[in-house]
Amino acid sequence: MKIEKLNLPKTAIDFLLSEGFSKLYPPQADCIDNGLLDGKSILVSAPTASGKTLTAILAMINYLSKNNGKIIYLSPLRALAAEKFTEFKKLEKIDLGKKNQSRNIYWRF
Repeated sequence: MKIEKLNLPKTAIDFLLSEGFSKLYPPQADCIDNGLLDGKSILVSAPTASGKTLTAILAMINYLSKNNGKIIYLSPLRALAAEKFTEFKKLEKIDLGKKNQSRNIYWRF
């Protein structure tokens, strides 16, 4: 499935293409086919480097383009949280007609 075929705002499609995404991996396409962009809750269990983060990003963009609100992304490791924060910070470039801000909060137990 090509990125251009996704039911997302043009600004989001342009951003994803500029970041080098052109085609979805099979696990990502499966999520789309099973309702990810229709607001369905989906649990993704897939190997490393199979595109779980992009799947989450697609869900975030879809949600924020249709709703006001916040998104919480949880990570089991501090280093992984820092890595994902850097990726999610780039999403602030997408104009969805509202203010996009990323915050990084570490909780330590």
